[in-house]
Amino acid sequence: MADRIPDFEQLLADLEQNRFPPHIATLPVDDDTKRAFAMYERCVMIQRWGLIPVMPKDIRAAFWKSGLGFQKRLDLMHMAHNKDMLSYNNSWYWHFAGPLYYCTTPMWRKGLLLVCAMLLVSAVLGSLGAVGIEAIQAAVAPARETGATTAVFGVTIGVKTLVGLGMTISCFLGLFLGFGHIIAPAVTYDTYRLTVKKESFLW
Repeated sequence: MADRIPDFEQLLADLEQNRFPPHIATLPVDDDTKRAFAMYERCVMIQRWGLIPVMPKDIRAAFWKSGLGFQKRLDLMHMAHNKDMLSYNNSWYWHFAGPLYYCTTPMWRKGLLLVCAMLLVSAVLGSLGAVGIEAIQAAVAPARETGATTAVFGVTIGVKTLVGLGMTISCFLGLFLGFGHIIAPAVTYDTYRLTVKKESFLW
């Protein structure tokens, strides 16, 4: 059990000086990604919800109880989340690429699943929003107005359908762009699973 808990001070020093395990040092990736891989391995990190890399409970408790100062803890966490990929210069790419980045890698199946999941959640939220708006409309307007329709490009579309479609698109765009906040660490950890652990996975 004691061997499972890393010496965080030594770990930080090794990562800052690019001292990586041999099987990670020879990988064709940049040093920031190698630091993240070494951090995952030494801290036995796992992936929460198939997206966010986190330390197991016992190692996380030891991490916060360690003698590291706040800045050193922050440096280690930045390494685990691949701070270069999250930097200002790269953030625009992740915000706009979102899960589609997966589709350019051997992990494209996970990218498709993420897009499908976002579409499903967006459709549910859009439908709920449309139902809620219709309920409000029915409560404040005469009954004859609740069946009102709107003509769009010569096609008559029910107000409920139009509102639901608009809310679905808005929800999807919100989820898609919001995913940029976690796509970098998710991609980095999944690349670790693929290249270092040699896992074959769908999620």
